[in-house]
Amino acid sequence: MSSSAFPTFVVPLDVALAQEAAMVRANTGLRMPDAIQIAAARVQGAAALVGNDLAWRGNVGDLRRLLLDDYLA
Repeated sequence: MSSSAFPTFVVPLDVALAQEAAMVRANTGLRMPDAIQIAAARVQGAAALVGNDLAWRGNVGDLRRLLLDDYLA
């Protein structure tokens, strides 16, 4: 059995990812670490982002955002 319920992988910070992160930051005003995470998801073709950062609300474009607080009972 896998120790993680979600597939995880490391995305190298290359020129394409840096350019996408710069565009995300310019368009959203998010901090660079947040912009890099969103850009990495976009560049890799992710279907969704899982997290608990309210600053991402409305800033992830066409990616589905799964906010962990929404799933707490």
